[in-house]
Amino acid sequence: MALDLKSSIVVFDTSSLLNLYLYNDVSIQAILNKMSVDFKDRLYTTDFSHIEFLRNYKDKLFNPLALYDQLVTKNKDSNDSGYINKIQEGIVAMEKAVEKLHDYTKNSEKHPFLTGANIGALSNAIKVAKTQIDLEIAKVTTQINDQKKLISARKDYIKDWIDQNIKLGRKFSFSELQRISQDAHQMFLMEFPPGYKDQKDKVGIRKYADYIIWKQFLEIIATNKKPGILVIDDLKEDWCYKKPNDSRQIDYPREELSYEFSEATGFELEMLTMSQFLFEVDRHFQYKTNAELFKPDKISNKEISTINFKADNARLDFGITHRYEGRFDVFKDNIICKLNQVKFINNKDIQFKLISLILGIGYKQDDGRWNIAQRSERLNLNMDLVPNGEVDVINVDLEVSIPEAFQTQQYWIVFELESQPIDQPYRGIGTTYTHWDGIRK
Repeated sequence: MALDLKSSIVVFDTSSLLNLYLYNDVSIQAILNKMSVDFKDRLYTTDFSHIEFLRNYKDKLFNPLALYDQLVTKNKDSNDSGYINKIQEGIVAMEKAVEKLHDYTKNSEKHPFLTGANIGALSNAIKVAKTQIDLEIAKVTTQINDQKKLISARKDYIKDWIDQNIKLGRKFSFSELQRISQDAHQMFLMEFPPGYKDQKDKVGIRKYADYIIWKQFLEIIATNKKPGILVIDDLKEDWCYKKPNDSRQIDYPREELSYEFSEATGFELEMLTMSQFLFEVDRHFQYKTNAELFKPDKISNKEISTINFKADNARLDFGITHRYEGRFDVFKDNIICKLNQVKFINNKDIQFKLISLILGIGYKQDDGRWNIAQRSERLNLNMDLVPNGEVDVINVDLEVSIPEAFQTQQYWIVFELESQPIDQPYRGIGTTYTHWDGIRK
């Protein structure tokens, strides 16, 4: 049966709601805003899923903080961690190795023997390198701390959207939960889904959470008398079978769940991961968002061009040099700019406040003046740029719509930096232009 996205009730479980925090902020906001219209009054979560979401969403919102901490400090559970510590430990290890080398080769009366001058030169080279490495580590650490500040100030768009657009199913009484938990216990002895894989990891009623969520899901669909889609990112065997060629996708639900769903509601069960669901929604309603971000198999046919460039704005007398490095993902109706790093360099002896950054698409008019046809939303920076200093912004995404009758030979990508000298009343807009010919090479 074809997936019915125009009339189905969509119910999100805890795992799928929490995983919304993993997506690019710009793209996920765009598709969720449009879903609010096309799925009006058809988006649900169960009461028990909502309770679990409220228990865990703050950890997901600020989870990137831990990822940045792992760049510095070793995490016993991850090999991809502690890079700064490893570099520092490597320098110490080299220093100790040189000391041992000197002790082992300093006796001229037996082999091996090496002259002290050569060992001393090696030791000095390591000291010089250590000084430079320490300086660079300090810069990287500053970048890490700046990113953590941005994350700490992150607005929780996901929870706001959930509060405004997702309905809650009925809250079961305590006696109902007791009865369902007893039923679940008996079903788990026979390894009937869902939830029997959670017995060892949870205690109390949370041991039966999946089974309770399932029963609440059935009630939502039966009450609405419409087809139902369960969006779930729990891919354990007590929920579904995974696709043979991609273990991140649901192939189809467990047979027992399909039979029970059909008996309870009169419809066939549809079960998708969040990425599968978002991709199907984007494609079906032709939102023309960055659909490839949601495509489960990650096969991309989008046009991607990469550019690394530097631009000097001192000619505009704002005194700030911009350097951008990143990637443009070009789609039919929009462009997403993924900036790996932006560097702002103060060429003056005054302090600036960096206010905001905007991505635009511009062109030259017949009279030679510039016009910006489309602009992205404003990225608030709120950063201080000290005299003759520099600051970095890393891992930034900006999205701009493509103007009608867009022709690359006529248009330029424009970055607009709004800045203000400290203790000065005026603000300046420094711009950086790069032609599409440069992007596509």
